[in-house]
Amino acid sequence: MPEGDGFVRITETRVRSEGLPLHATPAGKKEVGEQVVEEVRMIVKTAVFTAAVHPFNYAQVLMQIGYEPYPPVLGKTFFGKPVLKLPSVFDYLDHIRKQTGWKGLFQGLAPTLAVTIGTIYAYRGTQRLIKYIYDEKYLGRPASVEVKRFGFLESAESDRNAMSNLRFVPREVVGVTYTSSQFAEDLVKEITIVSVAMAVTWPLQVVAFRSMAQFVGGEHIYDSVVGALQEVINTEGVAGLYKGLFPMWYSYVSITGVMYVAVFSYASYNNVNPYNLKLVTAVAGAIANSFFYPLKLAARVFAVSGGQFCITLLPSRCSSPT
Repeated sequence: MPEGDGFVRITETRVRSEGLPLHATPAGKKEVGEQVVEEVRMIVKTAVFTAAVHPFNYAQVLMQIGYEPYPPVLGKTFFGKPVLKLPSVFDYLDHIRKQTGWKGLFQGLAPTLAVTIGTIYAYRGTQRLIKYIYDEKYLGRPASVEVKRFGFLESAESDRNAMSNLRFVPREVVGVTYTSSQFAEDLVKEITIVSVAMAVTWPLQVVAFRSMAQFVGGEHIYDSVVGALQEVINTEGVAGLYKGLFPMWYSYVSITGVMYVAVFSYASYNNVNPYNLKLVTAVAGAIANSFFYPLKLAARVFAVSGGQFCITLLPSRCSSPT
């Protein structure tokens, strides 16, 4: 098979409705009102999903920083072997609810929402900037061409995760050659975009972690997003806002690299069934996330270290009400 066989993504609806050639699809201009509606819809959907899973993320953070509300209990494995079992995520949720009520399950939601939505817009902004500086100015690629390779996929106007109107097609159909050098170029672009988006939103991520971690000692130091940012700067300096950034950044860069290599390798090997690319991406992502999980764990522990609350103190100096 010739080098560089693979897939690209194009906007299927525009090709069908406007009879455009598959090698170049002009990006259409949307009405301002339509753009506003799409943005509001995206924000609402993101906020609802983030709020729905937040209690579980909250419990996960408490587990990762070493908080155990109950002692291990004696249990048995599937094969009947006696073991000591730690509290489950539902035990954590029930404990939080008993201590702080149902509302307490959403402690830290405000900065988490700010991180989630802020990441989307930081990603978009960096993507636009790279396309303008590198693609348009340096390489002279026209901005109106909407054909995409599987590395640099989303248009600047679309949500990062909104892929419902896109599909994979064999690259021969659209007449786009995808080589290993282009793969490397797209990978570098993606890593740059992710890095900038993470650097912009990480201070809010630190606030979110600390807002949840303060449950252990019952403090209220990091309840307010603005107040928490000021507290970190006053006690630890600006550098305190970026504690834990490197291990988290390294994990995301590594995961991105693994997924890109997996997709490119599959596309180079098989260009018949593009729908398998989603499966390849999902499996590669799951394996990479599991392998690099220790880095994410270290990042969260670093993020709460140095905070002025119980979880960062020695047990002898901490009187935890929970």
